Amino acid sequence: DVAVKFFDATEHRALLENAARRCMKIMHPHIVRVYDFVDDGERCALVMEYLEGGSVARRLKEQEAGCFEPAAIQDWVKQLWSALADLHEMKLVHGNLNLANLGIAGTGELKVLEAGFFDIRAAALNPDQTFSFLPCLTPQILGGKQPGPMDDSYAAGACVYEMLTGKPVFLGANLPMQIQERDITPVAVRRAEIGVGHQPVQIGRAHV
Repeated sequence: DVAVKFFDATEHRALLENAARRCMKIMHPHIVRVYDFVDDGERCALVMEYLEGGSVARRLKEQEAGCFEPAAIQDWVKQLWSALADLHEMKLVHGNLNLANLGIAGTGELKVLEAGFFDIRAAALNPDQTFSFLPCLTPQILGGKQPGPMDDSYAAGACVYEMLTGKPVFLGANLPMQIQERDITPVAVRRAEIGVGHQPVQIGRAHV
């Protein structure tokens, strides 16, 4: 079984194919494999690894408490940062990391989707649609800068925050202003507010 992602913007065929071929070279165990690029003259498509377990976003909605406990996501967090480290070593950035782009394999392991896809998204979408999940963006990206490794790390941290609290780092009205100006409510405080914990959260050696 495979998954297929279609692109209608075939005027960017060369860029799409080059980016796809680059994605095909990514072999990390926690990054979704891209197997092939197909162009039938009308549409382009990526043939990718199929994930039986759905997305972390869907798993989060299924949690009775509304969020995950730290022990439940400890392996996922390690796998996420391992995947990003490999991606950045290849001089690539994700640029659109959010819980919908974190998938779960049949083995229960985390897999990052759309790793290396940034050029593909930039070609296939109009500039205002390049990023799909605002709360995971840094002030630098909102200011017009291209995403880099530090922006991916911030987005990964925002994903972990949402896993542990059930809500994005920022929510409500005028998210761009909040991202630029507001301080982030600590995870432990947010978890206490929703009644799922009172102690600082520790994953490995990192307090969040």
